[in-house]
Amino acid sequence: MKKAKRQAKSPARKAAARSKAKATARKRTATKTRTAATKQVGTAPRPARKAPLPRRPPPPQKDPVARGDLMADSVAATSVIDLVKYDERGLVPVVAQDVDGTVLMLAWANRAALDETLATGRGTYWSRSRQELWRKGDTSGHVQEVVRVAVDCDGDSVLYTLRQTGPACHTGQRSCFFATQEL
Repeated sequence: MKKAKRQAKSPARKAAARSKAKATARKRTATKTRTAATKQVGTAPRPARKAPLPRRPPPPQKDPVARGDLMADSVAATSVIDLVKYDERGLVPVVAQDVDGTVLMLAWANRAALDETLATGRGTYWSRSRQELWRKGDTSGHVQEVVRVAVDCDGDSVLYTLRQTGPACHTGQRSCFFATQEL
């Protein structure tokens, strides 16, 4: 009885069934070919997706003076400030760097500016043109919240790591180092 039903199919149905069978056969052949190609000598299988690297552990806690971290301890801060070598004008260059790594500006500080920065946590500098302390953001509102102060190995420059509110440059740019040339 099944044979009778099969014979009763229309020619259009028979053609559709043959087409479907051919497509299935092509898929099987393509799968076998891909599998065989990956097994050939010299053809490497697709590498597995790498897991993300674990976060770097925090550095071991050392003496704040040894690692140059002025904000860690007020006693150590005084010691580290004493390591600063000021120029003949009593100034030292200070690089202001955002916590995201962007270098924002270069300014000058004297001992009083460094002391003020440590006491208030705000970026404080010496204005060479006005000959007075200059706390960033007092007039512009573009405040610098200093999170770390470091002295370089020679003691002749200081780094403020900070969170900048608004642009750091007086031109309105985020960084004073906006004029660049690629090499």
